[in-house]
Amino acid sequence: MADDDIKTAFERAWEKAQRIESTDDRVQELQYGPEGARLVARYLKEEGVDLVKALEAYPPDIRQHVERGVQGTLKSNVTLPRLERLRHDSDRAMEGLMCLKRDKSRFASFREKVESLFAYYQRARQEAYAKLTQEVDGLLRQALRQQGADPQMRIDVENHPEFRQRWQELSARVDREAEERLSLLMAELDGIN
Repeated sequence: MADDDIKTAFERAWEKAQRIESTDDRVQELQYGPEGARLVARYLKEEGVDLVKALEAYPPDIRQHVERGVQGTLKSNVTLPRLERLRHDSDRAMEGLMCLKRDKSRFASFREKVESLFAYYQRARQEAYAKLTQEVDGLLRQALRQQGADPQMRIDVENHPEFRQRWQELSARVDREAEERLSLLMAELDGIN
């Protein structure tokens, strides 16, 4: 009976696979989309790469697929500026998207919203870090007083396990909230030509 169940599952999978249509457009998208990703990788690494000119080198029927790959890859490189390098890549990705969009004023408005979110995110992280540092420092000094130790002694708050654990939780929450906002903003990008 088990062989019948396996055979039936295999037959169902085979039937489903046969129903999937592979249109020429979809095949070209799968074939040339990665070319767009490679082009973006070069664009992000090298300062002199002109995306518009590079795309114009492709025949029109292929260009649209490469451009979709370029736009998708650029979009995925717009990320929260956790590190300075990530901020640089996000800025370059936004510049690349600006070059490709025809509605420059709508894109400029979109970009301002993203820049505002990035500024808010960095400020929120800095403020949360400073507040947590003060809070944990106060708790540690209070514990020193209760133990009869000198509360003025130097404390390396940032390397204390309590601080590290709470910072990890707090920064994860700040990151999650900002990621949600960024995701909503990026959905707006799809409506900009």
